[in-house]
Amino acid sequence: MSIVDTLNNKSLVEYIESVEHLQIEPFGDGTYRCICPLHEGAENPTSFTVFDDSNYICFSCGSNGRLIDYVMDKNDLSFKEAIEKLAEEYGYDLKRDVKYKTQMNLSDEINRGMIEFEKHIDKCYKYVSNSRGISDEMIKKYHIGYWEKGNAVVIPQFNMYGLPVGFLYRFLDSDAKSKYKNSKNTELYVKGEHLFNLNNIRKTLKDKKCLYLCEGAFDAISCQQMGYPSLAYFGISLTKNHVNLIKEVTQRIDC
Repeated sequence: MSIVDTLNNKSLVEYIESVEHLQIEPFGDGTYRCICPLHEGAENPTSFTVFDDSNYICFSCGSNGRLIDYVMDKNDLSFKEAIEKLAEEYGYDLKRDVKYKTQMNLSDEINRGMIEFEKHIDKCYKYVSNSRGISDEMIKKYHIGYWEKGNAVVIPQFNMYGLPVGFLYRFLDSDAKSKYKNSKNTELYVKGEHLFNLNNIRKTLKDKKCLYLCEGAFDAISCQQMGYPSLAYFGISLTKNHVNLIKEVTQRIDC
C-alpha cells in the first residue's frame, strides 16, 4: 500500500480530535460534524461533515476530500509538504519508502520539463489562443507550453493533489502520424485511471452542482474557462476506474 493510501485510510475524526484538539460530534446519520476548522465558519456550527469512510466536506466553504486534502487546505501546503507533515505526525520514515521517493523524483523531472515547455509558449500561442480560444489566464493556469522537437502543444497532466504526473502532446504538423499522444504509463500516471482537471474542480463543484465530462483536455479547459466544472478522459472510452473517480468526487456534493 502506498503512503498516500496509508494516510488517507487514517481516521479524519481521530486526527481532528487527537492532533488538532478540536471537538467533533457524532450525528444520528453516522456522520461527525463541527464548525469548519478550515474557514472557522461560525455561521454554521455543523457545516464541516465527516462521513464513515473518512471523506469530508464543508458545506460552507466547499473544501472536500480525505485526510491529505484536509491537511493541504488547513495549512496551505503542497502535496509533498502535507505528506511530510503527516509522516512526521504518524511516525513514518519517508526515507525508507522507496516507492514514494521514486514517484517524487519522477514528478520533479516532469515539473522541470513543464517549466521548460512553458518558456516556448510563444511558438504555439496563435493556435492555443486563436484556434482553440484559450485565454491567457488559462494558458498560465494550466501551464500550457510547446515542445520544439515535436512541434507540439504540451498540456501537463496533474493528479488530484496537483502533482505533475505526465504530459499530453498535440502535434501541429499536418502530416503527423497522430494528432495526440499521452505520456507512457508510469507509477504516477496510468491513462485508463487518470482524469484531466481533477485537481481544479473540488471547490467549484459545490456551487455549480454539476460536472461536465469532455473527450479532451482543450474542451475541458474551455468549459472551465466559462465557469463549468469539467473533467476529461483520454482514450477510446471511459474505464471503470474513470467512473469510480467521478463517483468519488461527486457523491458528497449532490451533483
